[in-house]
Amino acid sequence: MRFLASLVLGACVVLHTNAGIVHSVEQMQRPDSLVFSPQKVLVGLNATAFVRLFKDAGLGDYIDGTRPDRKLTILAPTNHAMDEAFGYDLDDGDDVVLSAKERVQRSPRDRQREWALYHIIEGQYSIEDLAQTPLVRTRLAGEWTDGRPQVVKAQVDQAHRALGSHVSFNGADNILLEPEVIGNTTIYLLSSPMSTPPRLVNALIQNLDLSLFVAAMGASNTVDEIQSEAGVTVLAPVVNAFASLGLVWS
Repeated sequence: MRFLASLVLGACVVLHTNAGIVHSVEQMQRPDSLVFSPQKVLVGLNATAFVRLFKDAGLGDYIDGTRPDRKLTILAPTNHAMDEAFGYDLDDGDDVVLSAKERVQRSPRDRQREWALYHIIEGQYSIEDLAQTPLVRTRLAGEWTDGRPQVVKAQVDQAHRALGSHVSFNGADNILLEPEVIGNTTIYLLSSPMSTPPRLVNALIQNLDLSLFVAAMGASNTVDEIQSEAGVTVLAPVVNAFASLGLVWS
């Protein structure tokens, strides 16, 4: 018959068994050879699909710990969030207005890279930092942005700003009580992935108040010209603006 007894010695619980003695301690003893990287922490957070996608997109150096000097903030959806949203299908719907040449240029691997880079923020941001600087620059930039990085909007619940679970990014909630910090990398775990920003014309099409402006672009054959521009600001009149000029009627 197995004999089991226990007694408490300070902060340590000692278990006596027929196989030996087990000590339960409050702090884990970690050997110097055991070094955690962002990738290992992401795996522990059940974000293995996120890790796999980064490796498939050729971006493994962002999470494998080989660049400890680089300060980053990573926004990682859970495996469940990735499966619920799209798995590996990162099609953002831009093919609606992309030319055949642009479709070829933006391969599935390109889309994976764009999506992954949009979930990496340049610099290390705590909750306090995000409360002060809600618009943060990601690593997503290219010819279509004229080299300018795309931004993510962070929203911090000011009433509960001490808790990381009251932080969201483009509407995707962080589900950690506080972000994980590994050296120069800070990790937030998201309840859902963030969609990459749509191309200019696609963004205009999604807003019904700009339908007449979109129609005017089509009538003037300027869609391709506007879509090919990089890093521009568009002043788009809403429907009521056209109506106030007496140019349209319902």
